[in-house]
Amino acid sequence: MLTRDFIRKYSAEVLRFFLLSGHYRSTIDYSESHVKEVQSALHRFYTALTKAELGASVTPTSTLKPTPEEEKVQSFSKEFDSKWKEAMDEDLNTAKVIGLVFEYVRLLNAYIDKKGFKPTAQTQSICASFVQSFKTLSQVLNIFGEAPKEFLNTLRMSVLSEKGILEKDIQEKISQRSEARAKKDFATSDKIRNDLLLQGIELRDLPHGTEWDILFKS
Repeated sequence: MLTRDFIRKYSAEVLRFFLLSGHYRSTIDYSESHVKEVQSALHRFYTALTKAELGASVTPTSTLKPTPEEEKVQSFSKEFDSKWKEAMDEDLNTAKVIGLVFEYVRLLNAYIDKKGFKPTAQTQSICASFVQSFKTLSQVLNIFGEAPKEFLNTLRMSVLSEKGILEKDIQEKISQRSEARAKKDFATSDKIRNDLLLQGIELRDLPHGTEWDILFKS
């Protein structure tokens, strides 16, 4: 596949990640399954970045001492810049940098996604540090610098196109499910959710309504 065709089909960001996830001296293993893994990884990263941008702007609701999750992510945050720069000094070990990136993502998710999470005095600084770290990294590697909402939307549309699914059909299913729930017809509601899951579409019920997202296999 030509580079321009790859970018047209997937995106330049997917190509950049694809290339940087291995060492520059190594042969790149191109396959559709590898591309799916890259899409899944970028989905995970930009979803975390979206959470961080939101967290950096929230007002704390608690002034309790730092939780273990906060201490872990704060500790990693302080070392992240020096660690990825050290990796780059190791013969441009971009694969190691990518590993550090997703360790950071894992720690942030463990903090923000914990059941009963409420913003604390540390939340703003933790999330702001995460956002700033990747602004710095993206200036060097030219990756992880996309606007998260726009990138995730482009990725979702790309995956839907591959699946042969139209967004309007998903929205129609969401409306049908909302009507079923209003009538307390939970059997129909659950069937719609499960049918979409089988197609790789996940529904999330939020206070402002139901949203959908691509469900990548873990």
